Amino acid sequence: MPTAITLHLRTVRPWTPDTRQLHGLACTLFETTDSTHTAPAKPFTIHPPAPDTDSPVTTLLLRAFWLAADRPPPASATARLLRLGNIHCQVTRTTTHTRTYAQLATTHPTNHTTLVFHSPTYFSRAGEPDITPNPDLILGSHRRAWNTQNPPDTPFHIDDESWKALSRALRTDNAEIQTSSRPSGYERNRKGFTGTLGLYLSKKHSTEETRRHFAALTRFASYAGTGAGTTHGFGATTMRATG
Repeated sequence: MPTAITLHLRTVRPWTPDTRQLHGLACTLFETTDSTHTAPAKPFTIHPPAPDTDSPVTTLLLRAFWLAADRPPPASATARLLRLGNIHCQVTRTTTHTRTYAQLATTHPTNHTTLVFHSPTYFSRAGEPDITPNPDLILGSHRRAWNTQNPPDTPFHIDDESWKALSRALRTDNAEIQTSSRPSGYERNRKGFTGTLGLYLSKKHSTEETRRHFAALTRFASYAGTGAGTTHGFGATTMRATG
């Protein structure tokens, strides 16, 4: 079930993990002996670390997210020592917050939300990166992650017709977007967009169902991230409801 896990990591010296180390940490937390490391869609995402206000020099605040319908592997909440490259990190505190898909799917309908993109966000289209903050691409990436865990034979699947209705009603406003970049982990930087983007539903085209799906997907965005590279720290997303 969608779970947000916040780790407080104490390091022996000021340090921030690079992109590959960050991905490796996510794999350490969430992959088990039964996991397929090369699977195209992984059931977890991770945000880039931030300084912990308790001790910003040697303590990092790291947020990771589990997406599968079952509970996350125990190691994600019980780990006390993590090794990243040649650095050992002591886990001083772990907090978790869980929402079931049923809770997300039945959340109060809304027609206006603001998404905040904290790390470069991009999409992979025909093998090429696309950094356009297109609302269909944004919400479409959330729907793909949602449907990966809610296939057609389950009650919370968002089918093509429902998606077409939602896409037809989707609009944007109050965009404060800029281009930024971070290392891709492959000896080059990856560009993407960061900032805030308001999304709302046209009154003319929205229905009770589209408002429910809109509310569910935008709340799920905080767990799923947006676009490509979300297991490497790209597309880190939060939301705030505005109507």
